[in-house]
Amino acid sequence: MATAKLNDVHQALSSIGFDFESYYVRPFKNFHGGLDDSSEYGVLRDLRNPEVTKERLAEVFLIAEKRQTYLVVFPDVREIRKIWQSKSSSVKAASNEMFICFIQRGVFETALDTAALVRGSINRNFLYLQEDEEVLKLEQIVTGIGEKLSAFQKRALDSDLLEVNSVKLLSGVEKEWKTLLLSKPFEILMEDSAHEYYAKMMCGAAYCIWTVCTAVRMEPGIV
Repeated sequence: MATAKLNDVHQALSSIGFDFESYYVRPFKNFHGGLDDSSEYGVLRDLRNPEVTKERLAEVFLIAEKRQTYLVVFPDVREIRKIWQSKSSSVKAASNEMFICFIQRGVFETALDTAALVRGSINRNFLYLQEDEEVLKLEQIVTGIGEKLSAFQKRALDSDLLEVNSVKLLSGVEKEWKTLLLSKPFEILMEDSAHEYYAKMMCGAAYCIWTVCTAVRMEPGIV
């Protein structure tokens, strides 16, 4: 179920002639307390025009931004399947439709804040100091997460960079995060229970982003 903020985004889209059909929502507990966050993907449909133009996407961008939500678009994807469907059951986008993601800002903030704490704990680990190859690789992945999310957030203030920013984020989560999310080795490297919790939150936030961003290429049953 989408959070109140995402439901507010949906209602605001309706007021300017858009329909958003959600295919999947990934809820996530806010690291700093307060209301939970979430991410989702689905199809955006322009009910007023024969195609989704950059000008109309800019309107969607502003609606999401005002509600502390990031918009991620799949500009070149014209056919996907819903996560729970088989490969043979796909959904094609009409000319007035586009596949997109909404990710609440709190998910990014949790990933960034906890990644910094986890990286610090790894740097103090004996295996890291001994230059263990696997641990060094994991530290690089955590560093990469922080760098890519920070870069996305900086570009996310400009609607003209929407497509470029989306492509860069998608490329980053596909290439590097899968190793992190499938292995989940960080807890055993943490120095105490507090940092074990930070590692869990970091992986959870990263998974919340990765799930919706890579949904168009995911295998059935991975969620």
